[in-house]
Amino acid sequence: MKIAICHLSLTTESGDPRMVFLMARELMREGHQIAIYTAEFDALHAYPNLNHGLDIRVVPPSRPLTSVRSASSLLVKIFQRLASVGLYNETVRRMFLSMDKDFEILICENDYTYSLGKWYKSQRPQTKTIWIMNNPPFFHSQKANMFVELLSLMANSFERRRAMHYAAGIDRIVVYDESNKEVVNVLGRPIKIIANPVDLDRFYAPVKGGIDPAKPIQLLSVGALTPQRRFEDTIAAAAQLRNKGYDARALIICKDFYRNVVYREKFEKFIRDSGIADHVTALFEGAPDDRYLAAMHDSQVFVHPNDVKIWGVGAFEAMAAGLPLIVSRITAVAGVLRDGENALFVDVRSPAQIATRVDDLIQDRALFKKIATAGQEYVQDSMSLPHFIREVMTEL
Repeated sequence: MKIAICHLSLTTESGDPRMVFLMARELMREGHQIAIYTAEFDALHAYPNLNHGLDIRVVPPSRPLTSVRSASSLLVKIFQRLASVGLYNETVRRMFLSMDKDFEILICENDYTYSLGKWYKSQRPQTKTIWIMNNPPFFHSQKANMFVELLSLMANSFERRRAMHYAAGIDRIVVYDESNKEVVNVLGRPIKIIANPVDLDRFYAPVKGGIDPAKPIQLLSVGALTPQRRFEDTIAAAAQLRNKGYDARALIICKDFYRNVVYREKFEKFIRDSGIADHVTALFEGAPDDRYLAAMHDSQVFVHPNDVKIWGVGAFEAMAAGLPLIVSRITAVAGVLRDGENALFVDVRSPAQIATRVDDLIQDRALFKKIATAGQEYVQDSMSLPHFIREVMTEL
């Protein structure tokens, strides 16, 4: 079959580009003809080992997509939010006009490319369209300021109406958990829950026997640099563990994708004031694939302390690498796992609980091995790439 996979930006080593390239390779292995459409592509910095040899067709935007992501004041953020929607719409329209018109399947990966389905079907109604949705575009988290909360709700309502309009061109929406399914039921389209795949061949490592309390203990957290990631809690937990006498460190791989200058300055100040700044490494440019993989294998615990219900594939990549996972119970990741069985749950914004859970893993080697082994088995059983592709393509 002739299949198109679409995503606006393939420029960094992060979850979405990896997903696009892995899907393309697996579908090609199964004998399909694959073309990848994108607006921005960086062959050297977006998994060169995965993108090499793929048919990647770049349709440039009228201006860089990141040109609408550096606001500091509230008023500027509002105008940039509107500008971003206009820029994304224009970019997706350009992509549609450049596409071959004989694709049998169109896969829209996670971002604004989902609007392609409606446009594409206007010319080729028989094409099957799939929207793989990490997080709903109309996701909303409560804001502390009442005025900001009102504006956020208005933006959320706008995004919902937009999604409902363009979802008419989507044959199947793929989400990763039940909570996201509940959110997107409003779109009125067929929804299928399929766990986000992990490159098991790339990340697998044997589960360690435990944590040696006499050696450095590295806590690892990964994700785009946003306040919702709560990297501060990982650092604070490492500080508390050091107060207990452990040589704890924090490695934060936090690609500054959104260029939120105000928050970055606040986060850097938090590190300086943490009391353990010399034992905290924050990689604001992200990490190349080999560095990322080394971080997984060199760490002892993966901490996923997000305070909102968003997905985090890094947590499952760490589980595949044999690390025990400590996760905030509010996250979408926790929604598919079991506390005390294949992960350890903590309350949101509770670094003390994170420190206690790490201490439990240090003191109880059997607990470490149980959580790490069960987590790895969960990923192997439920999140392999062939399983994901098979589930996506079945009964289209």
